[in-house]
Amino acid sequence: MTLTHRSTRRWQQLQPGTRRWLIALGAVDGALKVAALADLARRPADEVRGPKRHWALALGLLNSAGLLPLAYFMRGRQVPESAPLTPASPIHGPNRHATDLDHQAWDDRYGEDQMWSGQPNEALVREVADQTPGTALDVGCGEGADAIWLAGQGWSVDAIDVSLKALTRGERAAAALTTDVRGVDVTWRRLGLEDLPNDTAYDLVSVCYPALVRGDGTIIDTLLDAVAEGGTLLVVHHAHIDRERACAHGFDPDDLVRHEDILAALGPAEWTIEEAGEHERTAPDGPGAHHTVDLILRASRKISA
Repeated sequence: MTLTHRSTRRWQQLQPGTRRWLIALGAVDGALKVAALADLARRPADEVRGPKRHWALALGLLNSAGLLPLAYFMRGRQVPESAPLTPASPIHGPNRHATDLDHQAWDDRYGEDQMWSGQPNEALVREVADQTPGTALDVGCGEGADAIWLAGQGWSVDAIDVSLKALTRGERAAAALTTDVRGVDVTWRRLGLEDLPNDTAYDLVSVCYPALVRGDGTIIDTLLDAVAEGGTLLVVHHAHIDRERACAHGFDPDDLVRHEDILAALGPAEWTIEEAGEHERTAPDGPGAHHTVDLILRASRKISA
């Protein structure tokens, strides 16, 4: 007798009341599984205890009479820690130019799940790996992978971005990697480049794939002024931009600071251009994966006589 036949025979031997109870239990288990899987699918990874894929496999494959979905709802979800929303928090800064609308627009772009790979930009690692660590400014730091990598190399980093959502993710990622005594030396600041204090200068200013509004051009002056004498400016843009595609994603390249705009502002009396050209890029999966060539600009600020 086959297993199917034995199972059918045993089912038929059950009392009608027991059958109805098991059918109802199975329906409840199925409904709870559907609800749990739907919640898991939309919930950010940092709001789930344990890997999401493990929960998905368990919920999809195991029969637990409803206990596993209940365990997910009761113990599998968590409210992530977030930075205190107070003016004194280092994740906040003055907003004289960057409006609340700007902040909200970028928060909306970052959505509910991590946007980027969590790995530092290839160009940054290549161009900076051999430099002596000092102070660094990561402009438009996003979710913080570049800032965390720099800190791991010994740099003292100010990471600025207008998106609180991105900064909070970066702060959490840094906290998760703080396993040695030195820790990860990153200060997360909700700040636009235009609001950077005038007397602030860094040994390294890194600007990878920026979305800096050109305006009257003063934003370029602010960027250059942030580089200390003897310091390095690293700017990385995507090469060969498809304007139509960029506009469809809400960015008009004509409104933004271009690579050539910054290059033209580097006067030979004050700057030494160390690298300026195209470089092939190994793009990670996710947004921007279609960009395979970078424009690299690395320049050092001369020390006054």
